Amino acid sequence: MSRTQPPHPLWPCLKVSQWPAADQQAWARALQPPHPLEPTIGYAGRWRPITIQRIAEDYGRWLGWLRNQRDLEPSSNPASRVTKDSIRGYLDAMQGAGLSDYSVSGRLQRLGNALKALDPLADWQWIARAAARLHSEAQPRRNVDECMQPPEVVLQLADDLMTEADNGRFRLPVERAALYRDGLMIGLQVLRALRLKNLGEIRLGRHLVERDTHWRLEFSPDEMKAKLAFACSWPETLEAPLRRYLDHYRPLLMKGGARTRRAVHELWVGQGGVAMGEDAIAYRFRIRTTEEFGRPIHTHAFRHTASTTMADDDPDGATAFSAALAHSGPATSEKYYNRAKAVRAVDRFQGEVLSIRQPKGRRKSRFPAGMDQLI
Repeated sequence: MSRTQPPHPLWPCLKVSQWPAADQQAWARALQPPHPLEPTIGYAGRWRPITIQRIAEDYGRWLGWLRNQRDLEPSSNPASRVTKDSIRGYLDAMQGAGLSDYSVSGRLQRLGNALKALDPLADWQWIARAAARLHSEAQPRRNVDECMQPPEVVLQLADDLMTEADNGRFRLPVERAALYRDGLMIGLQVLRALRLKNLGEIRLGRHLVERDTHWRLEFSPDEMKAKLAFACSWPETLEAPLRRYLDHYRPLLMKGGARTRRAVHELWVGQGGVAMGEDAIAYRFRIRTTEEFGRPIHTHAFRHTASTTMADDDPDGATAFSAALAHSGPATSEKYYNRAKAVRAVDRFQGEVLSIRQPKGRRKSRFPAGMDQLI
């Protein structure tokens, strides 16, 4: 099978603590409560926490790109780095890294919001207009139906990666740990179909919690796109793999690295204990699925496939499954939905995925066919 190399991972996203001093000071002023007599203070003071986080991340990506270009002068101020030429280069870099038109326009819009917060008196409307034009002209980059494999087949890939990690005698320990982590991430996405943002932000003790000997995923309204609290069980068939990852493979990944960069509480970590952001997780999905299937499967495709599977099998249950995917509501005019039906809908979807899987001469899978899944 021919292999198509996925795009190179994006440049690092600088955390606020890694920003130049002038940027950190301006950001701190922006986050203060708004003051009626001080227009340079508190521009971001009324933003929701998740909005602050996303805008800070995209500004950190801009700074990371500038640093990679050797154009990040620590003593410069935020406005002096922004020119039409630099923005044009940044757009070209994002498109060259494989981001969709919609992703590029969204990141440019959030960069403009960050600059407005850092320097409220400057005119940043030209960036907002450019982002709006990009969004209006954006075209879907891929057909989800063409790139997605049957869920049971992708679940087999997850199983294969974790089994290879346990049995790959000639791999380095850290390579085996990365294999196991990627397999666990893919398996979770098949069975829970989270948004990439929520998948990437899972923290031990906050989003991943143990309740009555079982693991659960819990997100607050501020952390969800639909602004509704969301909770579900960790897939029962992945509980043993999760414990092995936490007890054995994650500690291997945590070894080494600068202590200030170590992700003490993040579930998904890279070598040296560095937290994996959305870009790194999306890249691992592209790498693993391209190696296996010859074309990448993006994380959001799992949500599309889950919804389509349920709609084809049980049209009456599609509304309930919308709730299980943490949508604010279905595409129809219904505003409310039955959470109990949502639980049964996910249970049914996962039961179908596991019952369809037929190893056909392959080794015994860690995902028994027909195993009931509780959300």
